[in-house]
Amino acid sequence: MKQIALALQESVVLRFSILQGVQDYARTAADWKLLRSAEAPVLSWEEAYASRPDGIIGFIGAEGLPAAAPAGTPIVCVNSIHDCPSTLRVRSDARAVGALAARYFLERGYRSFVFCTDVPTHYYSQQRFAGYRDALQEAGFAPQELIINSAGNDSTGGELAQLKSLPTKTAVYCVTDACARRVLNYCEDQGIEVPQHLAVLGTDNDPFHCEGGRTLLSSIEVNHRRIGMQAAQLLDRILHGAPAPAEAVLVAPGEVVTRASTETAAAASHPVVARALAAMEQHFQIREFTVERLASACGVSSRTIGRLFRQQGMASPYQVLLNIRIGAAKRLLEETQLTADEISFQCGFADYSTFYRAFKSHVGIAPSAFR
Repeated sequence: MKQIALALQESVVLRFSILQGVQDYARTAADWKLLRSAEAPVLSWEEAYASRPDGIIGFIGAEGLPAAAPAGTPIVCVNSIHDCPSTLRVRSDARAVGALAARYFLERGYRSFVFCTDVPTHYYSQQRFAGYRDALQEAGFAPQELIINSAGNDSTGGELAQLKSLPTKTAVYCVTDACARRVLNYCEDQGIEVPQHLAVLGTDNDPFHCEGGRTLLSSIEVNHRRIGMQAAQLLDRILHGAPAPAEAVLVAPGEVVTRASTETAAAASHPVVARALAAMEQHFQIREFTVERLASACGVSSRTIGRLFRQQGMASPYQVLLNIRIGAAKRLLEETQLTADEISFQCGFADYSTFYRAFKSHVGIAPSAFR
């Protein structure tokens, strides 16, 4: 039986979900014993080294990999404060995370963009910004980068005071949920309306920050549990003699979990558009719910509702409805064992072929590959 140490003690946000992913793999596919301390299921690096394991899955902090690793012991890094090119790596595709944030805001009609970070030297921050910037530049926009201090003392505003001068309906994508909560707290203190004036999006979907304030925070689900499972798969292959991959194994992000900080209906200034968005969220599962039926429910023509969406700077009603259906399908693919046919039905698509084409066009891969 292989003895596996999880050196995840330094990570408060990541460790539980990554531990779940490792346990998922260990229960079903590996002859493993996960080493633990008397107090917790994860270890410090010192404890991991002292346990003389067959392999280590760990979180490498800002100071880098501790010295004196057991000779010949494979180590899989599951985060990206540093690139760590000399180590086995399974991590979030940070560029794809940033690009997802850009698409999310573009589909909702935003035309002014900010990237906010309090850890600009961290590799994942640089990569998330690069993905966000590149996707926006492809659409003809250039985001502003707002670097705030890492100390977290925002009582005097500091760099966050720049939020006051941003134009109405600016999209603010934050490198982490902790950073986003600081932005939201400042907006609440200064009377900046969210999401009417600024829409704020975080990363990690951490309940502590997403649900721990007056304004619920929208966030990107980074799939830490999947990272844990794939790290375990990689380590198991290495322990059985497989060659080490030259590049990091990148795990695609999940979806954006929309909460009040980017709630499109709340941000819409026209009452018909707000009603339409609320109706889409309520009725998207009904396959007969078309733009024509939406317009009728809102008491206007299809042409009028399309014009109102354009005036709000938003995508067409058809595209917004499709985005909602695709987002729901991604959730079901990740969280349930429903077949693709069943998911297409539950998300309001006419048939599986229509669902398949729409999903692949929107996400870039087939539903089966996403799962």
